[in-house]
Amino acid sequence: MEKKKSVKWTIFFIVIVIAGVVSLWTILSRQANQNRSYSGAKYIECPAGGTIDGQS
Repeated sequence: MEKKKSVKWTIFFIVIVIAGVVSLWTILSRQANQNRSYSGAKYIECPAGGTIDGQS
């Protein structure tokens, strides 16, 4: 009986940790996409006719 409780608590904590990681990842990726100057941003603006490294 004690082993069943242990397994249930282990599964419970794993689910909580996964939910926390997904929440944190969602929040951080949302902030990265809102602040485009952030180096990890998904979208990078490039001037017309230029390249990403700044050379023409």
